[in-house]
Amino acid sequence: MKSLLPPNATKQEKALVEAIDYRVDPRSIRGFKFNLKDEILP
Repeated sequence: MKSLLPPNATKQEKALVEAIDYRVDPRSIRGFKFNLKDEILP
């Protein structure tokens, strides 16, 4: 995900992208796990 930034990205840009990734990833992972449980359970 950090590869979206160019090598010359500023520290602020990197921090912003990391903050966004941190907010989005847990929600996506939780939703994925819940979807798997719903499919496995009868």
